[in-house]
This record gives sequence, structure tokens and C-alpha cells, in this order.
Amino acid sequence: MVYHRRSEHSIDTNPARSLRRRYITGLLIVATLSLSTFAALEFLVMRSEKWGTVINVAGRQRMLSQKIAKAAERNNKTELESALATFERSHRALIDGDRALNLPPTTEPQILEAFETMAPAHEGLVSAARTIVELTEEEPVPADLARAIVRYEIEFLPQMHHIVGMYEDRSRAENGTLVLLHLAVVLLTLCVLLFEAMWVFEPAARRLRDQWARVRDSQQRYSLAVKGSQDAIWDWDLLQDRLYFSPRWAALFHDDRLLDSTVADAWFRLVASCDLERLLEHLGRLRSGLVDQIDLEIEMRTPEGEPVYALCRGASVRDAQGRVTRIAGSLADITEQREAREQLRQMAERDGLTGLANRTFFHDRLEAIVSRTRRAERYDYSVLSFDFDGFKAVNDALGHSVGDHLLVSIGRRLLQHTPEDAIIARLGGDEFAIILRDGRAPFVMALSKALVQICAEPHTLGQHQVVSTASIGVVVGHERYTCAEDVIRDADAAMYSAKTSGKSQAKLFDESMHTEALRRLNLENRLREAEFDRDFELRMQPIIDLESGQISGFEVLVRWASPGLEEVGPDTFVPIAEEIGVIFDLGHWVLNKSAELLAEFDETLGHQRTVLHVNVSKRQILHPQLMPLLQDLAERYPEQHGRLTLEITETAVMDRRANLVPRMEAIRETGFPLAMDDFGTGHSSLACLHKFPLDEVKIDRSFILNIDSSREFTAIYQAIVSLADHLG
Repeated sequence: MVYHRRSEHSIDTNPARSLRRRYITGLLIVATLSLSTFAALEFLVMRSEKWGTVINVAGRQRMLSQKIAKAAERNNKTELESALATFERSHRALIDGDRALNLPPTTEPQILEAFETMAPAHEGLVSAARTIVELTEEEPVPADLARAIVRYEIEFLPQMHHIVGMYEDRSRAENGTLVLLHLAVVLLTLCVLLFEAMWVFEPAARRLRDQWARVRDSQQRYSLAVKGSQDAIWDWDLLQDRLYFSPRWAALFHDDRLLDSTVADAWFRLVASCDLERLLEHLGRLRSGLVDQIDLEIEMRTPEGEPVYALCRGASVRDAQGRVTRIAGSLADITEQREAREQLRQMAERDGLTGLANRTFFHDRLEAIVSRTRRAERYDYSVLSFDFDGFKAVNDALGHSVGDHLLVSIGRRLLQHTPEDAIIARLGGDEFAIILRDGRAPFVMALSKALVQICAEPHTLGQHQVVSTASIGVVVGHERYTCAEDVIRDADAAMYSAKTSGKSQAKLFDESMHTEALRRLNLENRLREAEFDRDFELRMQPIIDLESGQISGFEVLVRWASPGLEEVGPDTFVPIAEEIGVIFDLGHWVLNKSAELLAEFDETLGHQRTVLHVNVSKRQILHPQLMPLLQDLAERYPEQHGRLTLEITETAVMDRRANLVPRMEAIRETGFPLAMDDFGTGHSSLACLHKFPLDEVKIDRSFILNIDSSREFTAIYQAIVSLADHLG
């Protein structure tokens, strides 16, 4: 689109230029009058009784010759015949005279000689044209005749032009006095104009030149300032109620009609409705003199509806009585800066992967909601805390790219199946949270259970189908909550309870969960600070040989018996130790103490037949420092070779995410037998048992306890014993 720019200085403030313009205007007027007089005299001369008609007829002969050539070229015989008749009649009239036309016969020897010179071209043109006229309608015009007419016309025209010039010369010669008089008038007019220029205009121009130079410099500085700022300038003359728009308006708002407008409505119709009232208020205060300057951001629109954000600045001008007579200012395009600020705000409030709210925004909104509901004593909100099961396995197995797509898919589902006024946030990793504007526990729990089912549906991620169930903790608004941290804490506690109770479910927070969370936090802190020799002890559970009834060995059991703390079972502290990363240090201590105890048994009993079984976790098996530890024990206690058995649960062995077979083989080669603990509680063990380098299987106690009361358990027990026997 091209914008037509109007001059920045529509008012002429240059007196010298004004005088020069008047001088040039006067000169043009006098020259026009002179030329008009000259033309009029020429016209009168040409229209005289003797020469005017002659020159007209002679000039018409040239046009008729051209008309004959064109008619012959178009094969228009009617037009050709008419033009030919007029052409011949005019030729005879020029030479012989014609009373009807008041033409005297030609008597000038030079003109007669010119007619004789032109006679061959004239006769050839007439003859060829007449031949064409005499042709029938069906007969085409011969090409040679058409070429002959063109040739004769080319010869005829300059000769006829020469004859016309001779007639004009004769006319001027007879009217020379009038021409000389006209030239004298023209020369006198030029002298008058020259005198006026030297003694009137130039002195005035010299006196005003310095003043104009200062005005010009000021205008140039103003123009450069406007161009350099790239702002749209506005100037409102309040006395005449006229508004001036600089050319930048057209470029900024894609509307060059602004350059021809002088009314304020041309500006106001571009202002977005949300900001128009605010702009009018500021301009009103500026016009009334309440303020001397304004500075505000407004949203405007181009005629196509494209938004333009502008910084509007303005100032007022007062007269001697202090009245505001003029206000002026500028509009600066700040669209890019506004978009940059908005992008920074989005980055500060939104999760970059899913586009949902981030932790900071979620926390701030929840804090505001808690404060508002406490003041109103209406706790109409609830918070859902999500944790998605198996997300780490997806990352490990399929890569972080697929994991990211899974998070995006989860966020999309939550958006689709929650109320529009809900605030959905990704707090980090696979942790999501939702704020609902409803504090009714039945409704919130029904929605949470529906979300559990929705989240359990498979996600199609490229070529992969992934299932990641959700554990949801729910908190409804209550007067006990004074800050967002308390709400989030209890929602996380409920979510953790849902996760430890079987996953893929939703649980509503109650006080017992908070108590359990505090207890767990206390255990974590004490476990991190624990001294193993002081806070832990080993206990022995005998292993009985059923044939002899004698004790053949012991299973080492670790117990946490810290002073001032009631005994905590391994089912409680081992998962915590694995989660906070203390499990290897604890396992290292247990293995060393077990080897020392076995050495004491050998020395006390006097033989080396006792065996010890020590439980190890999957994380211990995979830890890079396990093999160096076992090699060190094998070197320090060579007599214990094959007598310190490591037990690992069936669930850990069967975990497909970690291939433990190479590490298990290396452990056996070091001299430590391997036993599968809790056999029968997992899945697919029978089909895969032969793949694992195991020395023993330990049947889960649930089978043994039911042997006497259930034939089915007896059959399972016998099948396991038989299978283990066949596998050695």
C-alpha cells in the first residue's frame, strides 16, 4: 500500500517566496495576455477576406490528401469518392479562383511555379484514387494502386505545406504594421516587469531573507525530530477546532484518509472501545487546563482490525490570559514492546511445554483465592493434586521426547474435562494441579473419580500407545487454611496416600493423612541423620532343615531401634531409604555386619557350616559400588565363600525396565549365592524362572500358612517345589 504524504508545512511562512510567486504570477499573466493578443492578431490576419480563406483551403488540401490515403487503405470507396471530389474542387479553386468562396485566381509567379512543381504528385494521387473508385464492390484494391497513393501522398504533402507557407508569408507581409505594433507592446510589458522585479520585489526579498532562513532552520529541525522519533504527531487548534495529523499516521494505521481530515473523530474511531473513555478523560483534563501533560498507553485498531498499541503523550499551550488554546503531542508505536512484555509475562506464568499455568502462577492465584474466601467466609474452592504413575518408565523406555508428548496429552485431557473456570497447572515433572471454583466435596470427588478414569485411557503418541494412570489428592476449602502452602501440602498428602494405597484412585484429604505426612517427614529427617551402629541392629531368624530339624543358618533382619523412637519396621523405613537415597549406605553396613557375625559364628561354633541370608534391594543390585564391596568381602573372608546368600524379591527380578541378569551372574561368580524372595507373589515367574541365575527360591509365607486348609495351596506348593527341583 502506498501512502500519499502531505507536506509537513502546509502554511507558507516565507515572505520572500510569496513575493517571488506574485512576481511570477504577474509575469505569466502579462505573457499570457501578450500571447493572446499576438494569436488574436494572427487569427484576424488569417481570417482577412483575401488570405484567410486561401490559407484555410490550402491547409485543408493537406488533410484531404491524408484522408484519401486512409480511405484507400481501408477500401472505403464512399469516403474515398467524397474526399476526392472535394480535393479536386479545392485544387481548382486555389488556382482558378471561386466566387462562392470569395477566392481570387492565383497570379503570383512563385506560387504558380510551386503548383506546377506539385502537379505530377497531384495528378498521380487523383488518377490512382479515381481508378480505385471505379472498381466494383467485389474487386479488391490492387496492392500497387494502394502503394502508389501512399507514394504520391508523401510527395504531395511537403509541396502543399510549402505552398501554405508561401500564402502565410504573403499575408504577414501585407499586415506587418500590426505585427510590429504587437511586438512593441510585448517589449514594453517586459520592461515594466523587469523594473518591478529590480525595484520592488528584490529589495523586499533581501530584507526578509534572514528572517526566512531562521524559520526554515526551525522547520528543518522540527521535521528531523519528527522523522527521527518515528512518532505520529497530532496538533489540535482548539480555537478553530481543527486537528492536524502528520504523515506518520497513515503509515501507522494504514489509512491515508487521516491526512485529509481535520476532525477529532477521525482519531477516536481508531481507538479500541476499552480505552476510548480513558483517552477522552485525559484529553478533557488537558483541554480544561487541569493538567499540563498526559502520558498513557492505549489500544488502537487499523481499519482492517489489526491491533496497534500506542503510547500517547500530549501537552497544552496557553495564551496570555492562561486559557488553553492548543494541545499537541505524539503517538509512539509500542506494539513490539507490548508483545515482548506479554511474552515475558507468559513465560513467567505459563509452563513452556504444555502451555498451562506454572507453579508460580498457580501459587499466586491460590493465595488470592484463600485470602478472598477467608474474608467472605465462603470456602468455595478445592484443589486437586495429580501424580501420574509410570511416567519415569516412559522416559526411560521411550525417551524424553515421548515423555514430553505424554505430558502435553495429559494437559490437553485435563483442559477438555474440567470446568472452564478451573485453573490447571503443571507444577513440574509429571505433577499437575487444578483449582476448582467449587468447594462441595461430593461434586469434587465425583469429578476426581471421572478424571481418574479419563487419565487411565491410553495415549497415542506417534507409534506408541502409553498408559499412565493418575493418583489424585483432593482438598476442599476450609477455614483452617490461611495460606496456599497449607492447601498444597494437604493435597500432596492426599495424593501420596492415594498412590501408596494402590494408585489410580482419588482420595479426599483428612487429618490422619497430615499426621502420616508429618510422621513420614520426621522419619526421613531422622533416617538422613542416623548413625547405623547406634540406631540400627541386626536380628537373626533361624533357617531350619526340615529333615534333621537342626538350624542350618539364619536370615539377617535389620531393625531401626533409635533411642527415643519406637521400633520402625523394614516395610516402613526401607522404601523411605530407597526414596531418599540412603539404601546403599544402609545395605553396605548390613553386609559388612553380616560378614562379621558369620565370622564370629565360625569361631564360636568351631565349624564353617552356618549360612546367612541377607536381603538386598534392586537399587543395591544396580548400584555401581556393590561389586567392589562384594569383592572386598570375598577377599577378607575367603572361608565364607558360598555361605553368604543375597536375597532379592521376585518383583525386582521380574522388572522389565532393568535387566538384572548380567549383574546377578557377576555376583554369583564373586562367590555369593542368589535367592529369589517372595516367590509366587509376582507374575510370569514360571515362564522366566529358567533365565535367571538363581540358587534358591523362597516360597512366600502366604502359601505355607494355607497348606493345611486348602488343597489348592498344597498343589501350588508341590508344583513350586517340583519346579525348583528340576531347575536345580
